[in-house]
Amino acid sequence: MRPVVVLGKVAVIVAGINGPGDLVGTYYPVSIPTGFIHHVGALDECFNAFGRFTFSTGINDSGAVTGLYVALDGQVHGFIRVP
Repeated sequence: MRPVVVLGKVAVIVAGINGPGDLVGTYYPVSIPTGFIHHVGALDECFNAFGRFTFSTGINDSGAVTGLYVALDGQVHGFIRVP
């Protein structure tokens, strides 16, 4: 087991890992869930997918991230984020 720290964030939930060891998940800077990618040996990438709340749920070996987000109108949508 290894700890995962996304600097300056209140809570971190890891939801997926790929073959190279990149992690994806959701962090809470204060109250708004935001997706993140933690690359091995690199800085974290944090992003929102078109809405208020973003949850990253998986990553493949090519670095494509899947997840869901809640749009401003309250509707829940899926997304694929391709590197």
